[in-house]
Amino acid sequence: MREIVIWSVFPAVILGLFLYRKLNRETRWIVLLLLAACIPHIIRFLQTNFELGITRSLQYASYNFYMISELLLMFLFFKRFFNSGIKKRIFLVTFVLCCLHGVFQISSNGISTFLNIWLCFNNIAYTIWSLLLLYKLYENDLLVFQFSKPLLFYLFGL
Repeated sequence: MREIVIWSVFPAVILGLFLYRKLNRETRWIVLLLLAACIPHIIRFLQTNFELGITRSLQYASYNFYMISELLLMFLFFKRFFNSGIKKRIFLVTFVLCCLHGVFQISSNGISTFLNIWLCFNNIAYTIWSLLLLYKLYENDLLVFQFSKPLLFYLFGL
């Protein structure tokens, strides 16, 4: 099962890169996020299957750098949906909290240990952002299932 998880991101990345010009704005952000996710998966594969001297600390550092890039990409992805009001304040406060928590975790534990508490914290923020966006769409009667709009499927999958 572990090997399936490692490779699960690659079909979506390959398809996304192949169809990149035809994708809408939101889907392009998702493809960039998946592309960033490939790096730790490749490092883990190399560490597991080849004698290249890749240490576990390098693997953890790659996952932690991915968490930083994921946080920034998710911020850029959601940023345009929250223009004003309480939703924007909640969005910005949770982003700042994620950044501060990350700085604390890295300064306390180093970049070479897997920062699973920070990962959980970030995932809670992503869930809050998704719920805020779903509420905004519901509030404006824009929550309509359309197969041409992958944003809703992404939010439900997140």
